Amino acid sequence: MGGRMKRHDWAARLYDVIEAHAERTFVWGSDDCCLFVARGIDAMRDSEIEAGLRDLYTDERSAMKLIASHGGLAGAVSAVLGEMQQVRAVRGDAVLIDGGDGDALGICLGPQVVAMGPSGLRMVPRSEIRGVWPQ
Repeated sequence: MGGRMKRHDWAARLYDVIEAHAERTFVWGSDDCCLFVARGIDAMRDSEIEAGLRDLYTDERSAMKLIASHGGLAGAVSAVLGEMQQVRAVRGDAVLIDGGDGDALGICLGPQVVAMGPSGLRMVPRSEIRGVWPQ
């Protein structure tokens, strides 16, 4: 999966990923919240998390089956990123948020979280953070 160290230019690379998703809409297996976050982490760390996820699910049905097999989204993400922590999120961390109709995954940008929602990228306040996978 690549190194655990962030690249020296991680912030610029993360914002490039965010900008590349600005006009995309949510599609399970191609532009969902988990793949968005995986792309962000891959850009920051030169890892290959997205490639590993593509082997695990391809559409809503297979994504829901995967999530259920881990007892929920937090468990499924923890299987890939390690245990979720209850720490203060910092910029670049993967975070679990209230997606409105259930849990969602996003990236902390400091005062806000960016996430791929049903109508595309959205910003939510950091008060929505329920757990953190430090990056």
